Amino acid sequence: MIAKKLLTLATYLQGILPSALHQLGHLRESYTDMMSSLADTANRLVLSNDELVTSVEGIECIMIESLYHNYMGNLRKSWMSSRRAITIAQIMGLHRGLNPALKFVDKATRLDFDPAHMFFRLIQMDRYLSTMLSLPQAISDNPFASPKDMENCSPLSRMQRLYVVAAGRMLERNHTDPNDLSETQEIDKLLQRAAAEMPPKWWLMPNFSSTTSPPDPVHDTLRVNEQFTYYHLLTRLHLPYILRPCTDRRFDASKIAAVNASRELLARYLAFRGSNPGQYYCRGGDFLAFISSAVLCLAHTNAHCRRSSTEGTSVFEFIAHQRLSDRGMMESVLEIMDAGHDVISTRISSILKHLLLIESNAASGMYYKTGSSPCSEQQREPECLGEVSNGGKTLLVYIPHFGSINFETAEVVAAEKAGVSSEQSAFRAEQTSACEMRQQATFHSLEAGLERSSAMQGPLDHSMQGDSLQQIYATGESGISDPSDGSMPTGESYDWDLQGVDMAFFESLFRGTGMPDMIEDGTSWM
Repeated sequence: MIAKKLLTLATYLQGILPSALHQLGHLRESYTDMMSSLADTANRLVLSNDELVTSVEGIECIMIESLYHNYMGNLRKSWMSSRRAITIAQIMGLHRGLNPALKFVDKATRLDFDPAHMFFRLIQMDRYLSTMLSLPQAISDNPFASPKDMENCSPLSRMQRLYVVAAGRMLERNHTDPNDLSETQEIDKLLQRAAAEMPPKWWLMPNFSSTTSPPDPVHDTLRVNEQFTYYHLLTRLHLPYILRPCTDRRFDASKIAAVNASRELLARYLAFRGSNPGQYYCRGGDFLAFISSAVLCLAHTNAHCRRSSTEGTSVFEFIAHQRLSDRGMMESVLEIMDAGHDVISTRISSILKHLLLIESNAASGMYYKTGSSPCSEQQREPECLGEVSNGGKTLLVYIPHFGSINFETAEVVAAEKAGVSSEQSAFRAEQTSACEMRQQATFHSLEAGLERSSAMQGPLDHSMQGDSLQQIYATGESGISDPSDGSMPTGESYDWDLQGVDMAFFESLFRGTGMPDMIEDGTSWM
C-alpha cells in the first residue's frame, strides 16, 4: 500500500505544470529527482519481489508503474511492466472472473473490485503498447467484448472495448498477412462502428483555450485522448499500404484514410500541446505526432515525384491543396519538439527535419529514390542515426532489427528512368538552384518561430539552411547534448531509436511489400 502511494505521487509529479512549481515549496531535491526516486524505491523494494505483488493491490501497483514509464516515454519498460501484470493476473485467475481465493491486502479493495474491468484495462494497455512497438500482444481473444458485456457498458466504454478489439485484430493481421485487404476492411468497419458510439458533436476538436465557455480540462483531455486513439489506430491500420504502387488502385482507399487520419490527429495534438506545457504530461502524444507527421511527409513527397514523372498519377494528387496547411502543422510540431528539454524531443526533431527537408526538395522538382537492405553484422552501432554519402545527396537511415532505408536524390537519373527528355532533365537541373533558395527561406522561417529557453538546445543550427543532407550532419551529431546536465530526471535512460517507435513505424510501412515500385536495380522511385 505504501508502494502504491509512492507510485501515485510519482505520476502526479509527472503532470505538474511549470507555473505551479513554486507551490511545491522548498524541497531538498528537485521534483524530477524526487519523482524518479519515488518510482525507483517502489520498484526496488516492492514491485521486484514476486511474493509481495501476487495480490490485487500488487497488480494495481504494476499497472501504475506501467503508466509512469509510458508518460516518461519509456515504452519498452511500460510494455514489460504491463506484460508482467497480465501474467500475474492470469496466474491468479483474474481473466476468469472473481476468484474467492483472490488475495487482497486491504479489505476495502474487495468491496468495489471488478475483476473483468481490471483485466480489460490490462489488455487495453498491452495492445496500445504492442501497436506502438510492433510487438506481440499478450492474448488474442476478446473476453471483454461479448454482447452481454457490451450491453451493460456506457457508450464511451463500448467504444473503448471496440478499439481494443480492433487493435488486437490489426496486430494479428500484421503478424499473419499484412496484405489481407479483406481483413483490413473489416477492421476499418469495426473502427467506424466504434466511432458511431459517440454523437457527432463529441468528435469536434476540443477548444482548450475557449474564452466564451470555461473549458473542462479533465473532460476535454480524456476526450481528446480517445480521439487520438481512434485516429492513430486508423493510421496504423492503413500504414502498410502508403507506399504501394500507384498503379494498383486497390490501395487508394487506405492511402486516403491514413492521410486524413494523420491530419486529424496532428490538428488535435497541436491544440492539446498548446494548452499543456507540462514536460511529462504523456510522451505518447509526441510519438503519435511523429508518426502522423512522417505519414504526411511521405504522402506529399510521393505526390510531388509522381506529378513530375510519366508513371501515372497517384491518389495523393488530391492532397496538393492541403500541402501548405499540412506543412504548417508539421513545422509547428517541429517547433514544439525543438523547444523540448529532453533527448526524446530532440530525436524526434532531428528525424522530422530530415523528412521536411526531403518533402520540400521534392516539391521543388527533386526526385528521390528509396531502397532497403537487411541488417548486417556491421550495422550494430547504437548511436548511428544516419549516414550521409554521395556528396550529401544520399541519407542512409539504420533501423535496429530491420535494416537500412536510404533516400537518394536523383534528379537527372530519375528523369531518364522515367522517360523524361534531356530538355526536361536540364530544366529540372535548373530548378535545383531555385529549390536551394526556397529551402533556405523555409528554414529561415522555421528559425524565426523557434524560441529555445534551454542551453542544451542552443540556436537553430544554420547547417539546416541548405538543401544538402551532408549539411545536416556537418556538426557530427543531431544537436543532442549530454543529458547529464540535469535537464532529465536522473535514473532514466533513453535509447536513440525512440524506444522502438521509429523502428515499428518503418517496419509497418515496408512490411509485406519488399519495396514499392521495384525496378531492376533493387530500388524504387518515390
